[in-house]
Amino acid sequence: MGDTEAFIHLSKLHKYYGEKHVIKGIDLAIKRGEVFGFLGPSGAGKTTTVEILEGLRPASSGKVLVLGSDPREQQTLFFKKIGVQFQKTDLPPKLKVREALALFNVLYKNKLNDQAMQDIIEKFTLRPYLNTYFENLSGGTKQKLILALAIAHNPQILFLDEPTTGMDPKSRQDFYDVLFKIKAEGRTIILTTHNMDEANKFCDRIAFFYQGKILDVDTPQNLAAKYGENACLKIISPNAVRGELQALASVLRVEEKEGTFLLYSDNLQAAALEVFQLSQGNNWHITSFGLERGSLEELFISLGTKGGAKSENFKIS
Repeated sequence: MGDTEAFIHLSKLHKYYGEKHVIKGIDLAIKRGEVFGFLGPSGAGKTTTVEILEGLRPASSGKVLVLGSDPREQQTLFFKKIGVQFQKTDLPPKLKVREALALFNVLYKNKLNDQAMQDIIEKFTLRPYLNTYFENLSGGTKQKLILALAIAHNPQILFLDEPTTGMDPKSRQDFYDVLFKIKAEGRTIILTTHNMDEANKFCDRIAFFYQGKILDVDTPQNLAAKYGENACLKIISPNAVRGELQALASVLRVEEKEGTFLLYSDNLQAAALEVFQLSQGNNWHITSFGLERGSLEELFISLGTKGGAKSENFKIS
């Protein structure tokens, strides 16, 4: 992808903090309108890269272009073109939702008219909370408000830094509902996350970071297929016994959760035959049987627990 096609472009990006080499020669291009995920273990370089893209930190070396220019140049103008939602943002505790929206609206040259403000309120389902103090909002509603403030000036790029960390399932789903609306608008979004479900739901492509490098860039589905753990057999049975499945000659390991069994093997055909023979002999009732591919979750765990990917599998940028 050339510079003319890239909305965001990094070339040979390096970042040092003293002698610590944090970003080690990253190349990356992101198109206009993509929802792009930064995924990887803590300390992999995701946050530092995002802060460089946001113009908050200088690069040590390399080329950084966002919206056609270096984000560190003409920062005041650049900041008006981006929206940022940090993992945790606090507003004054006694500031009402209505007041927060009005305050942030006057900070921008192109203020929202009354109808546009009502549209924001409806999109983020904030109407029931307009007279509620910030300190009294739930965690999920606080994040929806912060996201509303981040896009009220209609930014060209929206940066989201682990926006659902610490949310309960209901708040997380409410936030996802809003995020789907924003994605449908065709905005360019950079999503930094540890949440595999978020990456699968929202990202068109993902850059997988590890130890200051990008291991690969692809769709969530392709990354899972290429780098997930071995394919496995998925069996749902109310009376199967894990120990007997684990004892099968072709089965390497078994994972079980509430009657669902994942059987890993380097010979799935032989394992399937053994499973059916065992189930018939024991009179087990199998309600579902199928093949499961690797997942982003497995890739993430593999990188975190095995000291990184095998060099012959991953493309190092």
